[in-house]
Amino acid sequence: MNLDNLKSAWKQHKLENSLSIISHDEILQIIDEPEMINYRVRRLVGNIAMFLILLLGCQGG
Repeated sequence: MNLDNLKSAWKQHKLENSLSIISHDEILQIIDEPEMINYRVRRLVGNIAMFLILLLGCQGG
């Protein structure tokens, strides 16, 4: 039996078993960080500004 065929499966198995388990609370805390909220607000303001510029610029007369 050629064991070279099993190397990738063994590496995957070791990787999966070495990962630490993250609780649901930790995941939610990472998602709701203030930096992410600030990013979302800046992105929303930028999108609104671009929409208004396009809306005013494309007004045909």
